[in-house]
Amino acid sequence: LVLAESLAAQLGLPCTRRLMRCTRPTEKQSTLSTSARKQNVRGAFSVTDIANVTGLHIGLVDDTITTGATANEVAKSLLAAGADRVTLLALARAASNH
Repeated sequence: LVLAESLAAQLGLPCTRRLMRCTRPTEKQSTLSTSARKQNVRGAFSVTDIANVTGLHIGLVDDTITTGATANEVAKSLLAAGADRVTLLALARAASNH
């Protein structure tokens, strides 16, 4: 959140804090293999306010990406809710040990 808010402020863009929600419990991603991570988060997110995404280019901000499974599922949910485009911005990419 700190990264997203700082980046949005620097670019003069809005930052929405509670645009997504997790719709079911998931296991901690770091304990899972790449394929298990994808399954773990499949369909686990939904958009809380469709009016705030419809037709927009949404920027997802994360500190570290490992497999990208969570970001991919969040992006799918945003696009399904009507977002025009989703761009992922990450500070680092971690090597996956799985």
